[in-house]
Amino acid sequence: MPNWSYNNLKISGSPEKMKKFYSIAIKPNVNNEMSFRFSNIFPMPEKIKNTICPSSSARDVKWMNDDKLAADRESKISDVLGIEPSIVLIPCENNTPEKCKELIKEYGVDNWYDWNNSNYGTKWDVESLAHDIDMSDDEFITSFDTAWSPPSTFLSKLQDKFPELDIRCCYTLEGSDDCGLFETNRYEEDGKEIVSLDIEEAQSRIISDDGREVYMNEDGDYKYCDNDEICEDWYTENPFD
Repeated sequence: MPNWSYNNLKISGSPEKMKKFYSIAIKPNVNNEMSFRFSNIFPMPEKIKNTICPSSSARDVKWMNDDKLAADRESKISDVLGIEPSIVLIPCENNTPEKCKELIKEYGVDNWYDWNNSNYGTKWDVESLAHDIDMSDDEFITSFDTAWSPPSTFLSKLQDKFPELDIRCCYTLEGSDDCGLFETNRYEEDGKEIVSLDIEEAQSRIISDDGREVYMNEDGDYKYCDNDEICEDWYTENPFD
């Protein structure tokens, strides 16, 4: 299992600009539930979906869904009902060196894992359902977890696609004190507005239940900063939240 990045995302703008964002970012999933996904905005190409990672593991794999038991079961049902089998086999798109070269030429990568990392900055897509989202005419707020790192590339591409929107995403990395903030920065240069997505990094603070600063010593004990006594009840706090 990966270590997770816990991300809190807020996007804001005028009602007109947010309506455009919502029309792209919020779509029905396979269960017909409205949801926010990276892939709603930056979809993975079909050819890349039908790949195996690493590509070396795809050699001589003809089909992505060649489940013999399922195929046999479908065949028997079809015989009884007198209909054609409904299983449609999906070809593997990176099972030869030639196919891999074609994918790299077209997309820069030859498997789904590398594509996600190149386009999202993390291993997997995410999904936030309606009950995990706060939406208004001028603001969108949701939280989601990503594998190993925050979705830096996705956020950067999102800012480029919607330069009129303000993005704020703070994150905390599991298993460490590392945290940070991605935030829209607007400034003028030669009379022209420049929009960038800046990142600020920090360390999570350790706070006692009564609001005092705490630190962890070399022995792994948590102590109050003001008197060096042992603290039993504490929590970590992201300074950007």
